[in-house]
Amino acid sequence: MCPELGTDDYHKILASMPHLTRVNLRFTTPMKDPIFDYMIERDMQIKDLHLDGPNLVTDDCWRRVFIKLGHRLQSLKLWNLDSAFDDETAMVMCNNCPNLQRLKLKFLAKIGDNTLKAISTLEHLQHLSLHPMPETKAETESLVQIIAAVGPQLNTLSLEEFELVDDRLLQHIHEHCHALSKLRLTQNATFTDQGLTNLFQGWSNQALIYADLHSLRDVDMSNPTGPPEPVGLASNGFIALMEHSGSKLQHLNIASCRHVSYKAFEEVFAEDKQYPDLKYLDISFSTAVDDYLAQCIFRCCPSLQRLVVFACFKIRDIHIPRGLAVIGTVGATLKVDGITQSETI
Repeated sequence: MCPELGTDDYHKILASMPHLTRVNLRFTTPMKDPIFDYMIERDMQIKDLHLDGPNLVTDDCWRRVFIKLGHRLQSLKLWNLDSAFDDETAMVMCNNCPNLQRLKLKFLAKIGDNTLKAISTLEHLQHLSLHPMPETKAETESLVQIIAAVGPQLNTLSLEEFELVDDRLLQHIHEHCHALSKLRLTQNATFTDQGLTNLFQGWSNQALIYADLHSLRDVDMSNPTGPPEPVGLASNGFIALMEHSGSKLQHLNIASCRHVSYKAFEEVFAEDKQYPDLKYLDISFSTAVDDYLAQCIFRCCPSLQRLVVFACFKIRDIHIPRGLAVIGTVGATLKVDGITQSETI
């Protein structure tokens, strides 16, 4: 186990690298204001700042950092802050970091809609990743404002656990985002299947390379068939996604999208369909998938390297192509080149 670093240790590290431009540190809870003051005093040329858990750094210090060094920052990634970094600090960040191209904020407990509105002023943003705390109730209008302002130049967009944001966000992504290669929209129970279908149908955006849409579903477990109008990614949305991006997709996660039907899987992975670049596919908790559909997936995805199928209990006896890892089968008979595998996990 590595010893815990103190302020003096961080000073020595920074002093030994006067030309440092990128800082990427995890588990940084011991970091305090003097470390950042040291960076400010020496006018360090930091362009990329990625920190996980610097909870002892105060809001006043963050604001000083952005005011003094913000003009150099091109990439900022912050995770797991619950004691500091509030909306006012975020607005100071946006006002003083005009050259930010990449922004990731995950599990920052004190930010809300005012932070989202401020992010819409970052004119050079190309990569945006936001994952609020579960208790944060973000408004659809705030995210819509971001997409309307910076959507046209975004290459990657990741919005996780915005539980109550509705189809208006999908409409704005369709209208304003035309250069995305990566899209992550997860853990939402408000998007409708029609909204997702409309997002992908006729979308002028290039085919996605990376799509993560897991846990877009109705969460009423007492009604397993879902409401009359499908919630989340269901059959039509899945078909529309694959028609739009299937030719280029390399990574696809639709785990827990429990309203995608057997017929939809059968249509997407029909005999005449090919997804030549798909390497990773997670269909966990897609209870419709059986042995036949698994073999259809193998046939349509010749480059597939990893298939994740947790809770796909109808997969019982499959022949796996060499070079492919199937993860999550329980009690199934697995064969590779005719050789039965003893692994059952």
